[in-house]
Amino acid sequence: MFKTKIDKMIYNLKQLDEGVDVNLLDYLYMCTLDMISTSATDVDIDLQDGKNREYVDAVIAGADLVAKRIITVPYHIEWIYRFSSLYEVEKKSLRAVNGFLDRIIKLKKTMFDEVADAEEERREELAKLNNEEIETKPKIVINQLFRFWTRGQLDFKDVRDELDVMIYTGSDTSTHLSSYTLLMLAMHPEVQQKVVEELQSVFVDESVPFDYDSVKQLTYLEMVIKETLRLYPVIPYIAREVKADIKLSELILNT
Repeated sequence: MFKTKIDKMIYNLKQLDEGVDVNLLDYLYMCTLDMISTSATDVDIDLQDGKNREYVDAVIAGADLVAKRIITVPYHIEWIYRFSSLYEVEKKSLRAVNGFLDRIIKLKKTMFDEVADAEEERREELAKLNNEEIETKPKIVINQLFRFWTRGQLDFKDVRDELDVMIYTGSDTSTHLSSYTLLMLAMHPEVQQKVVEELQSVFVDESVPFDYDSVKQLTYLEMVIKETLRLYPVIPYIAREVKADIKLSELILNT
C-alpha cells in the first residue's frame, strides 16, 4: 500500500511542467495523509486523486489551528479561545473530519462483525481439534479498536478519537520529516549521491520487492534520516540527560 501511494505521488509530480517551482510539502502531505488514513481505516480513500477534498481541507485546517493556538498565548486560556475565530474553524473542521470517519467506522464495524462471527466459529472448531485456545491477532488498527469496542473497553467516540489523533499527528510529523530530509539531501549533494548508490545497490531491478527486509538494508539512509531528526526535530520536546562524560571532537560534554 505504501509503495502504491508513493508511486502515485511520483506520477503526479511527473505531470508537472519542467522548470516550474513546486512546493513539495503539499505533495508530501497529501501522500502521507493518504497512507495514514488508508492504513488506519483499511479503506482506500484515494486522497491524491482529488477525492474527499472536504476531509483533506478539514485535516489541514485542524493542523494549522493547533499550531496557531500554541503560539498565541491568550488562546491557552480556554474561555478566551472559545470566543475566537479559531474556535469556529476548529468546530467546522471537526464536524467534517468526524462526519467522514463516522461513515467509515459504521461501514467497517458492520464488516468487522460479520467477519468476527465467522472467525469465532473457525476458532472454536480449531480449538476442539487441537484441544487448545487459538488467539488470532488483528493486523489493522481499526480492527484492533473494534476488538476493544466489542469487549466494552471503548465506545464509538473513543474509536473515532483514536483515529483522529493518529491521522492528525501522523500525517503532520511524517510530512515534515520527509520534507526536511529532502532539503538536507538537496543541500548536501555528496550525501545525496551516497543515498542514491545505496538505493541502487539494494533495489537492483524492479523484481526486488519494496518490503521490510529491503528497507532494513538502507543503513546509510537511516543515518541520514536520524541526523535530519537531530537537526530539525518535528516535535522538539525531547530532552536527553548526559550520564557520562562524552568526547565530541575537541569538546567534552560533562555530566
